[in-house]
Amino acid sequence: MLTIFFGDIKHGRLSRLPYLGCHAALIALLVLASFGLAKGPEDSALIADIKLAVLVAIAAVLLVAQANIAAKRIRDAGLPGWWILLLIALLSLTIGALFGHELIAGLDLLLLLLLLVLPTEAFGRRET
Repeated sequence: MLTIFFGDIKHGRLSRLPYLGCHAALIALLVLASFGLAKGPEDSALIADIKLAVLVAIAAVLLVAQANIAAKRIRDAGLPGWWILLLIALLSLTIGALFGHELIAGLDLLLLLLLLVLPTEAFGRRET
């Protein structure tokens, strides 16, 4: 299972249904980590800071996994995965700086839906 999230970085592909499952698994892991590391009323400042640092590290690892499965899904649609992701990230940063970060959440949802709808090899060469 870890090879889906962290393996085949340059050449892997992921079709629609496995992409949806992987995306849902990453969200579930982040939610579980957030609840497990939530600051309790009896936590000292040091314990709260340690929990926050661990949560940030987990979120960073899950972000890398999310980028990898998105790149695989984009490659499955026939586009260059990491270049398109870089373009999307730069576009998100620009839109967030110009119009606010509320718009970014809608764009992320739109990207997720687009990746779920695009068929395999939608932009690639078709064998005739």
